[in-house]
Amino acid sequence: MICTGAYHESSNEMKHGKMVLNWSDNMFTPKAHKIDDTTFRITEYDRGHAVNMYLLVGKEHALLIDTGLNLTNVPKAIRRITDLPLWVCNTHGHSEQILGNHWYPEVFFPEEDEDVFRKYMNESPSSRNTPSGRLGSLVSAVYSPLQDLIRYNRPSEHEALPEDGFFDLGGRIVGILKTPGHTHGSVSYLDEASGRLFCGDLVGEKEILVDFAESSSLDVYETTVSLLLGLVEDGKISQLYPSHGNSPLSADILRTAQEVSSMVLRGDHKDAMTINYQGIEFRFRLTGNH
Repeated sequence: MICTGAYHESSNEMKHGKMVLNWSDNMFTPKAHKIDDTTFRITEYDRGHAVNMYLLVGKEHALLIDTGLNLTNVPKAIRRITDLPLWVCNTHGHSEQILGNHWYPEVFFPEEDEDVFRKYMNESPSSRNTPSGRLGSLVSAVYSPLQDLIRYNRPSEHEALPEDGFFDLGGRIVGILKTPGHTHGSVSYLDEASGRLFCGDLVGEKEILVDFAESSSLDVYETTVSLLLGLVEDGKISQLYPSHGNSPLSADILRTAQEVSSMVLRGDHKDAMTINYQGIEFRFRLTGNH
């Protein structure tokens, strides 16, 4: 059910054998934006470097897509919205998507990104030279005696995504789509009734990044985008909800990504690794993980 009253949580509690701090001050509760009555965007930092998570609520379960940088008490924000049993999943293995995983006993994760997960799981947000990283440094400095309480730990159970390819939240089906590109194991989640695609870092409002060591080759990324455009043309995808920046994005951004990918693969920009096209910075490498 959707909670309409204030949520009151206890003080500290044990999670996975470790005392975990339940922040009581609202400054440590992330922003929640209502997309519709059963869909919410939870944002940890919102000054040009937003890290977005999405909460989808059905009749029987809720689904959290990505867990953020662990700078705030996301579970508190969720329980202000719903008290339904919660499933948690990641779009890929980068730190902005996984550092909050330790809050949850089980997290569904794309197996093909396991190596990426291991690479980034122990990264502290405070090591990042971004506004969120500097905020992480401030939190660490102020709460240095409590570092054991806000450690970035792997959850006790790391589950493979459902083999049947979807989550049934009760009257609401969320499909799982393999969308390699940003990382070779990236997935996106499609709310089938609304056509909303929660796409992780597949695309962004101002940048498209296919240039990490763990990124797919550009031809794989172009194939991903082309397949998604087919779903757009079939009326199955209406809008995109990325992990960073403003959302939603028009599905037209997929066509932009396809155009740039095609130009590069034709050799039009063979000496460039970064292209600015229609206000979007496109960073890529021609070779990568398949």
